[in-house]
Amino acid sequence: MSVPFRTFAIDSLNVFANALFRSTGMDDDKADTVGRLLVLTDMMGRRTHGLAMAPLYLAEIRRGTMRVTGAPTIVKEPKSKA
Repeated sequence: MSVPFRTFAIDSLNVFANALFRSTGMDDDKADTVGRLLVLTDMMGRRTHGLAMAPLYLAEIRRGTMRVTGAPTIVKEPKSKA
C-alpha cells in the first residue's frame, strides 16, 4: 500500500517552517533563514535534509543544544592577501 503524495505551495511551506522555529523563540531572521533553507533543500530533491530535519532541530532546541538567539563571533580573522 502506497502513501498518497501530497503537494503544497512553496509559500505555504515557508510560512509553516518559519512559524515552527519562531514558536521556539528563535530570532525572526534566523527562523526565516532556517525555514527557507529547509524548504529550498526539499525543492532541490534532498528530502532527507529538508523539512524532514525540522523535528530533529526542534528536539535539539528543546534540549538546549541548539541556540535560537545570538550572533556568530569571529574568533580569528584570516590575514588578507593584497
